[in-house]
Amino acid sequence: MKAGKRIVLALLLIALAGNVAAQSRKKKTTKKQKAKPVVVEKTPQERLFEEMLPATAQILIIDSVVADKHDFLKAIPLSSDAGRFTTFEECFGQKAETNPHVHVNSFGNRCYFASPDTMRKELCSAFRVGKGWSQPQPLNGIGDAFEEPDYPFMMSDGITLYFGAKNADGLGGYDIFNTLLDTESNRFYKPQNIGLPFNSTANDYLYAVSETDTLGWFVTDRNQPEDKVCIYTFVPTPSRRNYDASEMAAEQLERLAVVASIADTWTDERERTRAMQRLERLRKSIGRKEHQTAFTFIVNDETVYRKIEDFKSPTNRQEIVELFQKKERLENEEKRLEELRLKYHYANASQRRQLHGEITDMERRCRNLEREIHEQEKAIRNTENILLNKS
Repeated sequence: MKAGKRIVLALLLIALAGNVAAQSRKKKTTKKQKAKPVVVEKTPQERLFEEMLPATAQILIIDSVVADKHDFLKAIPLSSDAGRFTTFEECFGQKAETNPHVHVNSFGNRCYFASPDTMRKELCSAFRVGKGWSQPQPLNGIGDAFEEPDYPFMMSDGITLYFGAKNADGLGGYDIFNTLLDTESNRFYKPQNIGLPFNSTANDYLYAVSETDTLGWFVTDRNQPEDKVCIYTFVPTPSRRNYDASEMAAEQLERLAVVASIADTWTDERERTRAMQRLERLRKSIGRKEHQTAFTFIVNDETVYRKIEDFKSPTNRQEIVELFQKKERLENEEKRLEELRLKYHYANASQRRQLHGEITDMERRCRNLEREIHEQEKAIRNTENILLNKS
């Protein structure tokens, strides 16, 4: 009997031990698993930014100005050699619902703009025909991949075009693109995104350069209130130079790419000082021209106009602005001619042979400009006299 009790007791102990082991295993298996980190998928724009980062352009940004988003073109001190900015209504004398921006080249004989058609917006150009403009024609080769293209700027070579547009493969919002004209086919090559730091994940609208002053501007609304943009003034280079990503920390390169501070780009203080001097001269020159809106234009023995608003003809108001630009261009050409003549005076025989052709060519350009100015003044005067006699 006692043996039976011992057997029963042993069995109970074995069962109890098994139950404890099972409970221990259960606790181990039900122990809370450590949460895995959540991987945030990068947006296409973020991935594109990372791809572009090593090719960030090395530029010297000397100044920045905040302006109203819908009226920022007036804040860009563009010199006459780079043409001028205006609006569709001012250029063509007719109202447009969108009233797009227009860039007129330095000669005043061709303009570039976004069509005012709200159903299909595309970049167009028109030629000067007499006192008016030809029928606008779309720019061949830009394609349908760009939404709401605007803010065109044609370089003085008549081949290199910059513009702002929305694109599915862009960094976000408006990006700035550039393209070249194939003069044989009169068709533009496929536009390319000009990259960092000119573009960002915000809206980047316009790129313009004054080659005479070696100054450039790009316009963006990054880090700005909804109704403002920032206009950066930079020093363009003959060819693109990129930062060497291997020589700097990733954080430093990213600061340069997003323009965290323009002071980050001041690696050459002497060059920045010279560029600031050029910018100041340019601003003063434009300021003097704006002050000279009260000018003297003799219509006849009894009538003298002293401001643009005095002209009776809307076309002549545009013509007089172009006339001022031609006079400024003639003044610049005459200065260059004098410089060439001075070089010729001190040159040797070989140098004189080379300079002779340059001087002859510039003299011809000056004569042609003088003739154009005289004929344009005469045409303006005749039109105003006719309108005055009718009134």
